[in-house]
Amino acid sequence: MSAKNILIHDIKPRAKMMMEWIHHFYIIAAFISIIVAFYTTKHTTLELTLVCIFGGYFVVVLVFLIVSSAHWGAKARYSESYESTHAAVDTIRDVHHYLERCNNTSDPTKFNKEKFRKMLVTALTALSNAYTTATAVRCRTCLKLIGLTKNHPSGNNGQSLDNYYVQSFARDMVSAEQKKHDDENENEKHIVGKNTDFSDLAEMRRNYFFEGNVWGGDHYRNTSFPEHKPTSSKGLVYNSVIVLPIRYKLDAQEIEERKQAGTPDSALGDQDLYGFLAIDAKPRNAFNERYDVQIGAVIADALHPVLTAYNKVIKTQKKIA
Repeated sequence: MSAKNILIHDIKPRAKMMMEWIHHFYIIAAFISIIVAFYTTKHTTLELTLVCIFGGYFVVVLVFLIVSSAHWGAKARYSESYESTHAAVDTIRDVHHYLERCNNTSDPTKFNKEKFRKMLVTALTALSNAYTTATAVRCRTCLKLIGLTKNHPSGNNGQSLDNYYVQSFARDMVSAEQKKHDDENENEKHIVGKNTDFSDLAEMRRNYFFEGNVWGGDHYRNTSFPEHKPTSSKGLVYNSVIVLPIRYKLDAQEIEERKQAGTPDSALGDQDLYGFLAIDAKPRNAFNERYDVQIGAVIADALHPVLTAYNKVIKTQKKIA
């Protein structure tokens, strides 16, 4: 998807919302001007009473129309976002098919990591467009993969969340350019145990992380920001965030099978956790927890088999090497 199309997706919902509110303000201004014009001239008590009655009725109807317009306008934006959501799922299906072909071929070296990453960028760009359309604000998306730190204690199979880090693997097209330098120098900077969202999800205390104002309290820790709480949110890249785990929770039989196989315990518990899908926006309270979490959850679930196939490809390549 071209940068031009991304820009159109970004502007279109804002323009529609702006036109709706301009129309509402026009009606209100017209009504007020009529009332002012009426009261600046002399009228009988009956005429004034009728104006008050009909004026009050008009105000009630106007408020109802504005509330209904805002409500149904939001519903319409979510409906329009389905096209981009489907495009994201469609691309993820193609990514999985590509990885399966790489796994089934007699020559695993045919796997191209850059091609794989670019396909994910296309999917994340479509998801970014879906959120931008639904919320009417610019939204960013990012796929972060989890890994063991290089200096974790010998024989320690990740028994502490401080032994794990997350790294940005792919972003939407616009964010990928903006954050290119930061991502290239990320390394093992973002330790899971030192980030509130990642640690809560890794410990399975939540099914998702949702926050409309990340700096609204003292509970949020993030290694992307300084240790101290900022005095203002103006300089922050985002204030609203949704983070979803890309994982599969083991059932009782699978847990027992791993114990019998002698699989060592880890801080990640009884789950296959590959990473996280993060969506954020600069305005506060940009997301609707009821609807926006589910949009991302669909994509996070779809990414799990993709990353399972990806890990299989990487393991095969390591064996060959």
